[in-house]
Amino acid sequence: RLAVGVVNGTEQLSDATSFALSTIRGEMQTIRNSTAISHAEDQDEVDRARDDVTKCDRWTLLEHATNLTAKEDVHASCRGSEAVLNQIKTAACAKYLAAMRGLDPP
Repeated sequence: RLAVGVVNGTEQLSDATSFALSTIRGEMQTIRNSTAISHAEDQDEVDRARDDVTKCDRWTLLEHATNLTAKEDVHASCRGSEAVLNQIKTAACAKYLAAMRGLDPP
């Protein structure tokens, strides 16, 4: 309403209102500038990440495929050993629990 009145010439801004609006305008410009700088920095980070992923192309993957396969084989072997040890532990614990169930408390 104030803006319409000022434009139509039916209202006048006080010095305090004019100063407040000028200060708000300056602060908003500062926020816009900071936002633009922050966006540019963020975009640079995104672009760098995209470029790094692009560098990791098929050739790089094939170059490391043999090493990766060997590590996967070692991991699978380890998991197999863990499975056997888990079965042994489960059987031992079952025997222990069965023996404990048979005891009367003191």
